Amino acid sequence: MRAFSLIIVVFILQAMALPIWCADGTQSAVVLVRLLPEVDVQPAKPVTLGDIADIRGPAAMVEKTRSIVVGLGPLPGKTACVYSDRIVARIQAELHAPIEVKGAEATTLLGKSVRIEGTRLAELAKSYLESQLPSDAYTYEVTVCRVPDDLVVASGSSYELRARLLNAMITPGPKAVAVDVVVDKKIVATTSVAFTVRAIAEVLTATRAIRQGEPIGPDNVRWESRDTTRIKTPITRDSGNVFGWIAKAPIAAGAVLTSTDIAPQFVVRKGETVSVTVTCGLVKLDTVGEVRQDGRIGDLIRVRPAISSQDVQARVIAPGTVLITR
Repeated sequence: MRAFSLIIVVFILQAMALPIWCADGTQSAVVLVRLLPEVDVQPAKPVTLGDIADIRGPAAMVEKTRSIVVGLGPLPGKTACVYSDRIVARIQAELHAPIEVKGAEATTLLGKSVRIEGTRLAELAKSYLESQLPSDAYTYEVTVCRVPDDLVVASGSSYELRARLLNAMITPGPKAVAVDVVVDKKIVATTSVAFTVRAIAEVLTATRAIRQGEPIGPDNVRWESRDTTRIKTPITRDSGNVFGWIAKAPIAAGAVLTSTDIAPQFVVRKGETVSVTVTCGLVKLDTVGEVRQDGRIGDLIRVRPAISSQDVQARVIAPGTVLITR
């Protein structure tokens, strides 16, 4: 009886030493999978076992094991977990081979990303906006209304930031600049930065109340630096010499003068006799005429030439001189 028992033990030991054979006739061996605790992966791309583990064993089995997909990469900057028990079940379903899983109980997947700080986005947008402002009599002050949130985007071989205007025209007041994040030549994210643009300029201001029809001059105006953001067509240094012009309506003390507040003085007056030049092709005739209405240089007014009994349209070209073109 003891001899029979010994034979049984020897048989079992020999059986345990035999290799395991797969259904396709190939010899099987244990595949050792050691899970890593944390791995950076490409966002929204398939994650394979080879990405998250160190795999040892027969070369052919290792290659098959490495190619097993265990999930998708999380969004840029986000995380996800892959647990060892699910990995074991997945390998057994794919390979039907003996495996041994060691290492971390779970692997944390971190979507590869680049973090772009909001302050950097705001500085880039501000520099771009300032480069687009016109060069004129104004000094422009650009203020960031709000720093945008940080952007987290998928990392790539290269990335760049591109700024562009959201408003077609650059005028003082609220403005917005878009910033595109380009990764590997594709726009992957866009944010916008809001600004306030103030226009500062030296403008004519009334030092006292100015009556309607009163000439403009050093005794009632002076140059001051003012914020003109909300003022339309103020008189600036680029407006030319307006001294001698007259107020079209009363102007309050301290007010900024605009092009609608003043006008050149009349250089011809109703009832005056003026020089009249009449041109018709190559023919030119000089005569005189009576002014039928007040006029400034450049105005079209009614004039009755001495050689006519009817009023005609004439353009004021100089004090006391008008031109009739036929």
